[in-house]
Amino acid sequence: MEFFAGKSVAIVGNAESLLTGNHGAEIEAHDLVLRMNRGVPTKPESQGSRTDVLVFAQFHTVAKFVNAFQARHLIWMSWFDQEGVDEGPALPEGIVFYDARRRSALMGRLKARPSVGAMVIDLVASSGVKTATVFGFDFKRTNTYYRQKVHIGPHDYDSEEQFCLETVEQNGWSIVRDY
Repeated sequence: MEFFAGKSVAIVGNAESLLTGNHGAEIEAHDLVLRMNRGVPTKPESQGSRTDVLVFAQFHTVAKFVNAFQARHLIWMSWFDQEGVDEGPALPEGIVFYDARRRSALMGRLKARPSVGAMVIDLVASSGVKTATVFGFDFKRTNTYYRQKVHIGPHDYDSEEQFCLETVEQNGWSIVRDY
């Protein structure tokens, strides 16, 4: 996706542990700030406030939040899994889609269905970025900050952590750990 090329990217996850840090200014200093699912910032000093790229698993779950993000770019990560797409909310103009072949390859590597976070790491690594910093990924050591209940889903977070850390190291990125 050409809008990533040559840019510094803050990949901002939704781990509750992110709220214990003070990374807002560091996040905002990146050329692009990428956020996931319903992770509308609630604590700017910890999370920053800007969203340039919003990625999500299911459009119907984020449709009512899209305007709150004011993102310039929207990426639907698992559009190919959706039944009844035409029956839900109208899709915004300019929405782009994660490649189903990449997701399939990542699923094979992880031996489980990849989370949006894992797919984002894969997407950004393949997009020609200058650099990236990963925030708010603690691989379910803490809850997702906007959820009341713990949601694990059909994911293997040990495999995802290994994949993420290897990708960060291979690309010379950094990961900020608040856990």
